Amino acid sequence: MTEKTLSSLASCDINSSLSHELKDIGSIEVNKALPLDERLDDFICQIKNPYLFKSGDLTVKVRMKESGAQFKSALLRSLFPERNNLPD
Repeated sequence: MTEKTLSSLASCDINSSLSHELKDIGSIEVNKALPLDERLDDFICQIKNPYLFKSGDLTVKVRMKESGAQFKSALLRSLFPERNNLPD
């Protein structure tokens, strides 16, 4: 997924998105046998928008501080806590 695509997904408005079209993060099953980068790609492919998704009945909008961790690093840390020594 390109930076331009990720930027476009990050700008999706939570209020104008149709909640029934959002993927529920609880339904995502990542193949743990894949290498780390491929697991990340698999997750993003399944979730459709890693910045806007459902968690049960809740709609979740992820926002990153410009001075904070890069999205990929933060996502990897949250998906794979056993790898918390990943660099930003």
